[in-house]
Amino acid sequence: MLKVGVFGATGYAGREAVRLLSAHPRAKVAFTTGSGEGHLAHEAGLEQQADAYLLSLPHGISSTYAVRLRVAWPRAVVVDLSGDLRLPDAASYKEWYGHDHPAVSLLGAPGVRASSPTPAATPPACCCPWCRSCGRSWSTPTTS
Repeated sequence: MLKVGVFGATGYAGREAVRLLSAHPRAKVAFTTGSGEGHLAHEAGLEQQADAYLLSLPHGISSTYAVRLRVAWPRAVVVDLSGDLRLPDAASYKEWYGHDHPAVSLLGAPGVRASSPTPAATPPACCCPWCRSCGRSWSTPTTS
């Protein structure tokens, strides 16, 4: 059973993620963060171990949590539903959003290395399971 932590579970995308995961036969919501009763604070979510983390936080905030989760739990998959990891470089991000990217080290790093037909040794931090910016599904190895 895949244990998934959902950050931002009180927003629209986070609520939908929890709903979908709750019905999945091989996934279990390990914890949720958000405002309101029954949810952990986002900071407390960083201390929770899971196999994967879904970040449903606003752009500009989400990537800071992605970086911290990658450091704390390097074997876990981090999926960012915000716009923070969609653009390939810091210049494009600044042009689009009007401010500097808070986690430049994660930009342009698809879940499957472009030069390798096998998944990256470290699980990916990507913008979504079927990333439009890198054109790949991180769950499926490619040969490009």
